[in-house]
Amino acid sequence: MPNEIEEKIQAALDNAFGEKIERVREELAAQLQSAFAEKIDRARQELTEQLKSECTAYLDAAVLQARNEATRSTAVKVADALAESGRRIRTKESVTDIAIELVETAKQFSGRCALFIQKGNAILGFRAQGFGDPKIGTGLQQLEVPLAKGSALAKAVATKERVESNGGADEISPEIAGLFGVNGEKRVHLIPVILRDKVLALLYADGGEHNIEVQSAALEVLTTVTETWLEAVGTRKKQHEAVSAR
Repeated sequence: MPNEIEEKIQAALDNAFGEKIERVREELAAQLQSAFAEKIDRARQELTEQLKSECTAYLDAAVLQARNEATRSTAVKVADALAESGRRIRTKESVTDIAIELVETAKQFSGRCALFIQKGNAILGFRAQGFGDPKIGTGLQQLEVPLAKGSALAKAVATKERVESNGGADEISPEIAGLFGVNGEKRVHLIPVILRDKVLALLYADGGEHNIEVQSAALEVLTTVTETWLEAVGTRKKQHEAVSAR
């Protein structure tokens, strides 16, 4: 009888211990699984952030390289266009033809351009390029604008420097603003053409209908080439006249 009781007690103990061990095993497994899952999630997040950072850095580097290559390519194209424009200007032998060629070649570096000849305290419309309506060219040639009617016009002539304007009527005159259809919201460049310290003309340039970027530096180089060639043609003409007079 005692042996039977001991056996029952032992069986009960074994059963209770087995259940306890099983519960401990399950709890341990759950804890390990949770800890492993957290570690996996943490590692996944760290890897995702690392890949995101590396991809961003790679993309930024690729964009910068593309921009640099585009800038170099654009610079080469502008330089080539300037060289060709200079050659075209130097083929002309009269002041009128040189002025026409300046406007023709300046169109490459802007959306629209026009040349005004200075006469006393006013400017006279001469020639335009890039304007879709041919009536604008005709209207320009009939235009005579006192410098006092446009503050930017007067400033460009007085300072002999390139002037940027918003194209408002008070800056480029109501006549020019009206003819060109600008209303104070378009960036306008006015570049003087100078010979022997006197302003001969003003080159007007803007981005046109599609707001093309105006290559103002290229236009300044172009006007400098024009000034130099005007001086050379004038000097050569005087030398020829002097020889003929002997």
